[in-house]
Amino acid sequence: MLTGLLAVCVATVLSVWLQFHLASHTRPLLDPALQLKIIDDHRWRVVWDRTGSFPSDTSTLFFALATVTLLENRWAGLFCFLWTTMVVALPRVIFAWHYPSDIIGSLVLGPTCVFLFSAIPYPRKFFERVLTWFEGRMYIVHALLFIFLIDAANLFQSLEQAGKGLVRMWE
Repeated sequence: MLTGLLAVCVATVLSVWLQFHLASHTRPLLDPALQLKIIDDHRWRVVWDRTGSFPSDTSTLFFALATVTLLENRWAGLFCFLWTTMVVALPRVIFAWHYPSDIIGSLVLGPTCVFLFSAIPYPRKFFERVLTWFEGRMYIVHALLFIFLIDAANLFQSLEQAGKGLVRMWE
């Protein structure tokens, strides 16, 4: 499971990186060609520091987490995929935050990262070795998992802010 969670992190970071560097299209909400008159364009441009929407980072995160669950238990994983589709992915299209292609990209990116990481033996062996160090102190592992889940729920905003700070330092 820890290997899967590492893959979730990689998939989410890759998704955000792609939004910054792969300018395939702007968010439907901000696309002047669609002439959606439902928002104050300037306010949303300030809220989103990136206007690219491919792939959806939120959907990538949740589809990747659903894949981790799928690898542990097929029925629970299928339920998580259904839940992610209905509660996370579809509303993003309905509210014009993403195009359907952004969601499909997330559906490919998130699970692919998890499947690749689970197929490679090295991360699993690394985590098994690390867990033996904490054998009598699993509360530390649980605390770290708690911190991971809190940061994941916020789409790793604290890591994103730290990364932006490092970029500003190097400029």
